[in-house]
Amino acid sequence: HTVLSLVATASRADVSQLLTTTAATPFPVERIVKALPLPPVAHHAGATLLAPRHAAATAMFDSLGSAHAGDEAMLASAGALSSIMGAFYATLRAQREWLVAREGDRA
Repeated sequence: HTVLSLVATASRADVSQLLTTTAATPFPVERIVKALPLPPVAHHAGATLLAPRHAAATAMFDSLGSAHAGDEAMLASAGALSSIMGAFYATLRAQREWLVAREGDRA
């Protein structure tokens, strides 16, 4: 079995430890794949970052947009950058609302 973790703040080692506490034998960290799907994935138009590369996880997330594999350090760096997306989308919404209020249907 492989575990696909979508918990951005938990490392693969953390997930392994959690699974080990509920199982009789240690769960190998090598069988854990961490995924960080970005919001546009909900519309099949975004990227999912994976660590490490895993063929089945890559195929699944490629069907939802695109999948890109790296190591956990890359995921942590990308996660820090992706955390500003909410503020970015809020700014876009505010700009759109301002333009519609100013220009009405012409916007």
